[in-house]
Amino acid sequence: LGSALFALGRVTSVFYMDRFVTVNKEPSADWSDLIDSVCETIEAMEVAEPQEGQAPAGAPVSQDEKLQRIHDVLDAKVRPGLAGDGGGVEVIAFDGTTLEISYHGACGSCPSATGGTLHYIEGLLQAEVDPEIRVISY
Repeated sequence: LGSALFALGRVTSVFYMDRFVTVNKEPSADWSDLIDSVCETIEAMEVAEPQEGQAPAGAPVSQDEKLQRIHDVLDAKVRPGLAGDGGGVEVIAFDGTTLEISYHGACGSCPSATGGTLHYIEGLLQAEVDPEIRVISY
């Protein structure tokens, strides 16, 4: 999907997660020239469903209970809100107390992602998983 959208030209980034796609364009490009092609490209793609026994993309791979609880909280209370704004969050690493995350899509360029949203995520995880968790973003 990403390759097909970049092939349209003037597309600068593509973020795909779950059931939404965020497409950014060059500042000089006009959406009226791109929107039909972008929509047609997205609609033409077949979405592959995970096969039985295969984890869906983005699913946690660690069996660590704390990391699983972190993913559960993010899935239930953070990712839907970010997705509603065309963005998302990915867990990069977790060492038991420090969680490294990366924002994607619209969240990757949003100033509040490194401030308010980051503090919200940290507070939520401290309240629901472990008060010692610290969250940093890259």
